[in-house]
Amino acid sequence: MVIAYSPVLQAGFIWNDDDYVINNRSLRSVDGLARIWLDPSATPQYYPIVHSTFWLEYQSWGLLNLGVVLVNQEKFSDAVDIIEKISRIDPNQTNAIQNLAYTNHQLGQTEKAEALAAAAQQLQSR
Repeated sequence: MVIAYSPVLQAGFIWNDDDYVINNRSLRSVDGLARIWLDPSATPQYYPIVHSTFWLEYQSWGLLNLGVVLVNQEKFSDAVDIIEKISRIDPNQTNAIQNLAYTNHQLGQTEKAEALAAAAQQLQSR
C-alpha cells in the first residue's frame, strides 16, 4: 500500500484546503482553537471536530502536506482493518458499514466517512 500511495507524498493541498487549512487563521493559535468551537463563523463550515483535527495537525507540522498525507493514510488503514474484521464475522455487514460512513459524513466526520466508504467498496469488489 505504501508504494501505491507514494505519488501522494509529492502532492499539494487540494479542493477546499485553501479555506480549510492554508488561509484558516483559526489554526494558528490556542485562541483560534477556542474560536473553532465557540464561533461558527471562524471556519468555512461549523465542523469543530474536523477543524480541531486540522488545528492539531497545523500545530504539529504547519503546512507540510506530508504530515496530512501520513495521518490520512493511517485513518484509511484503520478503516480497512475494522471493515475486514467485521466482514469476517458477517460478510453481509458491508452495507451497514457504508450506512455508518454516510452517517459519519453527515456528522462532519468527512475523512472517516470517506475512508470507511472506500474500504467497504474495496471489500465488496473482492
